[in-house]
Amino acid sequence: MKPLFPRDVAAPKKGAVIGGAVYLLIYLFGLPQALPYLMRLLSVDITTSGGSYLANVVYFSVNFIGVALLFRPYLLASLAPLHERRLGWFFLTVAIGYGIGTIGSNSLTILYELLDITPDNLNNDAVNAMLLRHPGSMLLFTVVLAPITEECLFRGVLFAPFCRKCPWVGYVLSVVLFSCVHVLNSIGYQAPFELALCFLQYVPLSLALCWVCQKTKSIWGSITLHAFINAGTCLLMLLDGQLSSGF
Repeated sequence: MKPLFPRDVAAPKKGAVIGGAVYLLIYLFGLPQALPYLMRLLSVDITTSGGSYLANVVYFSVNFIGVALLFRPYLLASLAPLHERRLGWFFLTVAIGYGIGTIGSNSLTILYELLDITPDNLNNDAVNAMLLRHPGSMLLFTVVLAPITEECLFRGVLFAPFCRKCPWVGYVLSVVLFSCVHVLNSIGYQAPFELALCFLQYVPLSLALCWVCQKTKSIWGSITLHAFINAGTCLLMLLDGQLSSGF
């Protein structure tokens, strides 16, 4: 019988973990701070919708290339645990994780509605706006590039290395920082209470991503789940945008 919370999760080697930790700081603070200056050098006005989109293209692309180069050996090594299991079992685990995350998120949404405290999620609003203008490229970024980038950093660096000895530390670090990064750009634009509510919206899915990574013993488990989550969210946004436009 397979354990519910296995500890032998494929983790990056020590050098990749250290490099990933450094790159995580670049991802969170360095690149976002440098990007406006880079765009200005390229004569791109990021205050316009087109300029903002180009800035996001650069941000997603640079992060994906950097992470792919840094974690290439880890991504390849993480395929090994999948050879020990059937693909049916792998996708069943991803499906269970999707159900856990979705039930948790929907339960939180219902609670917010009952208490009349539903926050305006600025991160989702920004993604929705760009998705409606550039659906093809935004689907590529959010369904392919972002899951690989974020899972290598938040599960590969902050979760997998702790699984053998202190899994709960990995859960806390990964869930807290993953949820924080999605509200980071909203600081200064929303009240602390609203930020806290938006932060909590990412916790159920983040917990599900950690569990799937642990259960499949591979970063590809959480990458696959992350891709499905983003694909579902993007499709709902596109459908809602079409209905709102009268199509």
